[in-house]
Amino acid sequence: MALKGVSVNIPDVYDTDLFDFTGPKKFDQSTGYRSQSMLVVPMRNHENDVIGVLQLLNATNPITKQVIAFSQDYENLSESLASQAVVSITNAKLIANMTELFEAFVKVMATAIDEKSPVTGGHIRRVADLTLTMAEVIHDLKEGHFKDKTFTPDQMYELRIAAYMHDIGKVTSPVEIVEKAKKLQTIFDRIQYIRLRWAYISQKIILEGQNAKIELLQNGSDPEKLKAIAKQSLDKLEEIKEIEEFIDKCNEPGEFLDDEILVRLKEISELTFIDAEGEQQPYLTEDELTNLSIRRGSITEAERRKMQDHAAVTLKMLKQIPFTKKLRNIPDFAGAHHEFINGKGYPLA
Repeated sequence: MALKGVSVNIPDVYDTDLFDFTGPKKFDQSTGYRSQSMLVVPMRNHENDVIGVLQLLNATNPITKQVIAFSQDYENLSESLASQAVVSITNAKLIANMTELFEAFVKVMATAIDEKSPVTGGHIRRVADLTLTMAEVIHDLKEGHFKDKTFTPDQMYELRIAAYMHDIGKVTSPVEIVEKAKKLQTIFDRIQYIRLRWAYISQKIILEGQNAKIELLQNGSDPEKLKAIAKQSLDKLEEIKEIEEFIDKCNEPGEFLDDEILVRLKEISELTFIDAEGEQQPYLTEDELTNLSIRRGSITEAERRKMQDHAAVTLKMLKQIPFTKKLRNIPDFAGAHHEFINGKGYPLA
């Protein structure tokens, strides 16, 4: 019936060879029931696909109570009933499919954000797992402050989706800030620029020392003065090497910088050299000094504020989505994931 896609009306399933009714007969044997008249109607959806059949057994004469064949009126009515049943089934499937599609899309977005940077890899999934674990623990508590707090399946689903969407605002966070492993890092670690600067200054010291020696030799050699020039050049090179090692260490985010280090950085930034164009340049630019002077971590206050913007962006983005009634709290849950119980945090505090 389902294969053919047409209604089948059999007066007596024991007196026909049109179809194989082994199944109904075995059912009769096991239950003592007597299948006789049968009406099977295909259930077609809006795409004209047969998604099931509506099977009716043993039409009964309302007066004699005897089993009779299904009339044409019954057949027409059953086909209408099958159509209504298909609508209900299709709607239920569409809702389920939309729910699955939406959750899959949310997880894809979460994966894309996690994969945006190895620094944040797996973060969203871990937050979602931890959030649901905490909710389940609270739900099962029988005593304590949260003993009366429970979560319905719909609330757990809403919480899960909110957890997966809590960092969606990071799509606007610059990768160079998210992945900033060194203080001088932007798209790349600018310590390489500074090292080239030290190399240039060192070569300039060596060249100036050689020129001074040549000039001294041309005017009559003086061994003591030659030694003094050599020592002066070596002292300057040692100073540059010490500065280079100091700056390399300051570029690492692991240590807390005390005031003495900040003073030393400021002193170095005030030193100057003459570049290849004859222009006076500082040992450290203002931006380099700002980044190297970060006391803890690797990002500046401006970069930190930019990172914190992701919570506000998350709230702004999710507020634009017309969530259903069961999911209406998602923007507030996700957008407030950096708010503290004591009223501090961001972006709402």
